[in-house]
This record gives sequence, C-alpha cells and structure tokens, in this order.
Amino acid sequence: MRSKWKVENLGKHVFQVNKRNKQENENIPVYSVTNRDGFELSEEYFTKQVFSKNRRNYKIVERNEFAYNPSRVNVGSIDFLKVADQALVSPLYVTFACDKDLSPEYLKRYIKSKTGIRQIRKRTTGAVRDTLKYSALESIKMPLPEDPDDQIRIASILFKADSLISKRKESIRLLDDLLKSTFLDMFGDPVRNERGWDRKTIKEHIGNVITGNTPPRNNKQFYDKKYIEWIKTDNIFENKLFVTKAREYLSELGCSRGRVTNQGTLLVTCIAGSLKSIGTAALTDRKVAFNQQINAIEPFDDVDSLFLYWLVKLCKRYIQNRGTKGMKKIITKSEFQKIMMIKPPRPLQNKFSEIAKKVQSLRLRFNDSLTELENLYGSLSQGAFRGELDLSKIPLEIPIKSEKGHLTVEENELANELIKRLRPDPLNELLNGLSNQTLSFEELWDKLQETGLEELPSYNEVKSKILKMLEGDPKRLSQVFDEDRKRIVLGIKA
Repeated sequence: MRSKWKVENLGKHVFQVNKRNKQENENIPVYSVTNRDGFELSEEYFTKQVFSKNRRNYKIVERNEFAYNPSRVNVGSIDFLKVADQALVSPLYVTFACDKDLSPEYLKRYIKSKTGIRQIRKRTTGAVRDTLKYSALESIKMPLPEDPDDQIRIASILFKADSLISKRKESIRLLDDLLKSTFLDMFGDPVRNERGWDRKTIKEHIGNVITGNTPPRNNKQFYDKKYIEWIKTDNIFENKLFVTKAREYLSELGCSRGRVTNQGTLLVTCIAGSLKSIGTAALTDRKVAFNQQINAIEPFDDVDSLFLYWLVKLCKRYIQNRGTKGMKKIITKSEFQKIMMIKPPRPLQNKFSEIAKKVQSLRLRFNDSLTELENLYGSLSQGAFRGELDLSKIPLEIPIKSEKGHLTVEENELANELIKRLRPDPLNELLNGLSNQTLSFEELWDKLQETGLEELPSYNEVKSKILKMLEGDPKRLSQVFDEDRKRIVLGIKA
C-alpha cells in the first residue's frame, strides 16, 4: 500500500468489547447495521419486530463504538454509534472500539473505502457464508496520519462528498416517486382498476409476447462475432428505464437462430432464482436479442411504450403472483399472456408519456451528476489515504449525520467546486502518456490542444505549471539538449 502516512495493522489501535444486556434493560433500543445508513432502528428498517423478546444476550454498544455483521461486512455493513448513547445489537455482531490515536470517523471512511472492502473480502472465511472474524479484522493494513486533526479533516471532506452523493440519489428517487404518483393520479390503481378502464389480457390488447431463447452453445459460430447484443436478466434493473449493455453477443448466424426485437419493446424477467426479480422490466432503445428467461412485449400501435413500462412496473407484485411456487420462480409465456392489464385511451397515455419523457431527461442529468460525484469521492478517498491531499485547506469539522433531501444551491456550488478542484489535471494526464519522451514546449502545447477536452488550462497557465515541474522535487520534467534539433527540450520522466 503506497501512502505518505505510516501504514499499521488495525489491531494496534482497536480493542474488542463484549458487553451483554444481562439486566434486560428494555429502554435500550435494538439497532441493525446496514451498508447504506449504518445504525438503523431495527423495527424501522424491517418495518416489524424481528429481534428476540429475550434480549439478555444482546450486545450493548456505547456511543463511538463499532459494530458489524460478520456475514455482511464485506458489502459495507459496519458503522460506529453516533445516533444514540447506547444501542443493542444482535449477539452475532462483532463489537469493538478505537483507542485515543484513531478517529472512529476516519476508520469508518477507510474501512468502507474500496481499499478497505478489498482487504475485508480477502480475510473472510466460511464454508456456507463468508464471515469476518475479529482476529482477521485486526490484521487489516491502514494508513494512519499521526495528527488526529488530519484524521478529522480527511473524514470531514469525505463525509461532505458522501453527503452530496446521498442527496443526489435521493433526488433521483423522488423523481421516480413523482412519476409513480402522476400515473396513479391519471389512471388510478392499475390492479384494482377503480376507474373502470378497458381491461383485458396482455395478448388481447397490450402487445405481442415473445419468449427469448439460447442458440445452441455447441456451435461456436453462433457466438464468435459481435453482431448483436444478447440480453439476459442481469441487464434488466428495477430502476433503469432501458436495458444495460450486454456482455455477450450473437454473431449474424447466431442472430438468425435467436429471438430478436426492436426499439420500444418491453423486456420482462419471467424466470429467476428469487421471486423479487420476477416482473422486473426495462425497455429496449435499440435492436437486441434476448434469452429464454425473458418475455418481451412488443406493444400494439395503440399502446405507448413508456406508459407500458410504468404499467408493468406498478403491477409487479400482481405479476409475481402468477409465478410458480417452486425453488425457481417461473412465469410461462402462456401464463404471462393471460395477465389482465388496463388500457386507457391512447391520448391519455400520450399525455403521461410526455411527462415521463421530461422527468427522464432530468433523471439523466441527475445520473450524470451522480456519476461525477462518485468519481469525485473515489479521487478524494484515494488521495486522502495516500496522503496526497492538501489538508491545510480543509476546515477542522467533526462530521455529523446528514439529512436526506435535494441538494441546496450551496451544496451544488460545493459539489461543482470540489469537482473542479479534483478533476484530473489535463496536463498531468497528458504527461502520463508521454513518459520517457522529449518534446519542445510548443509540441507539448499542440498535443494538449489535440486532446479535445472542453476545459483546458490557458497557454500561460501551462507555462507556469511547466516551470513548477522543472523546479519540483522530485522533478517530473527536466531540460535536456536535443542533439538532432540542436535545441533545449523537455524530458518527461515516468
């Protein structure tokens, strides 16, 4: 692990705690630790009581102490308590605390980083389910700034970036809620059909149903060329309007043996290992092939595809009830075609579709913003734990729990400023690709212009950066004499 900070075993700075609720104190609430929100009241997270009435063996967690689910920590289900003074957690949880030299917030940010999760996954063991023992946790390597204030600064800047991500995700979720409520306002509940819309089977008045297939695997010629995407259920996500890009393709010959559909078709998962996946749907925005776990609805002319997407989305549980009851959940084509669906007049569908298109446009912008914020967090996290951030510019603030909601104007400005400050430097990116070459300043400037990036530093800014690199330690650039051209040029070091 490369870092300016001293790298130490986590076990040097944490100690296990094992305090039980032997007095059966019923005033201490029971919490679960989730990968998204950390400590959450168990009854709120599960919407019902799932914990035992006898809590004598439950573990007591004090403020600033950590708890994690040994079989879920590999997906980030670890946190320290800061939402209450005390909490009860399952007897199966591992609980521990930090010594005075380690900030709990800093540890949380590190342990949930990509590097931290990668180390956790290397240390999990188990025959049926991978678990992380406390002894394995102690062996995790961690870069540790000696100054506790630097730990807090790192935690603070990562907390702020993470809060921006959470709020952007919440904004996207609220857009989905808006469309759901708009649909219900316009058409009512599609299953109960209290508005009395025309209601018949999918086959009768919604669209043609096609079940996908798998061309014979023993003929490699069906798969040897990337002619057309072959969509599977792992390309259909609950909250994505369109199918994602396929990893596997069919050749032109394979396409002739496959099932193919065009843009505007709704693909619905009808065979899956779990019931919750049944009925998940996504539209096609291009011509694709698809496998036998998917039923496709090619809508009739009087059915709008966006309306159909939301209709099926809001009927998901109703669709799931048509599945088989065995270990593998299946809705056959014949059963799927019999499912009853409402069909309001096309002009009303079109009205909803226009609203959905506007919301989708906004959602795409929010998704782009979310991607940039997540990239920002990755850059910040990597730089922070390597000791590459200038911490003198970061105020000393102890992070507090963020509130959900939209990004405020100030938060948008903060996000833009952080993104601008931490966006990869075009000059550095260019030099990385020119290692061990020699160029004149003019040649270097021309190559920078050829990158086509929208936001490039000015001529004078590049000149100033070059001078700093020539004077820096270690030097990224050096001045060398080019014998062929009889002039001084820039030598670029690896």
